[in-house]
Amino acid sequence: MIVRLPTGPSLVSRIVAPYRHEQERLLTEQEGPAAIARFEAMFEARVAPFIPPPPVAVAVETSSLVPSLRTVPSRRGNASAGAKVCPDCLQSVLKSARSCAFCRYDFELAESAWPIAAAAG
Repeated sequence: MIVRLPTGPSLVSRIVAPYRHEQERLLTEQEGPAAIARFEAMFEARVAPFIPPPPVAVAVETSSLVPSLRTVPSRRGNASAGAKVCPDCLQSVLKSARSCAFCRYDFELAESAWPIAAAAG
């Protein structure tokens, strides 16, 4: 009886591949710290001189940066003669509307459909 053993690239790769992977892993472990040290030296020589220093903390008056709410135009004046303004979302809706089409504010009960807005107001 003759038994034929499988040969070819599949058998060879199954035997050689783990060995190659182990060699690559060991090589990476040995060269890793040296490569990191080379990169750090290159960074310090080429990039670090061009990085600007961190900004110095300066006291800034916040009132000049934030606009007053009084200067922000209101959308409440945009309602025409046949419309009213929703107090929740400030959108113009028909005067005959029972609820706002945008936020579902109930005009008859005068309450918001959103529980968070109702709790805050």
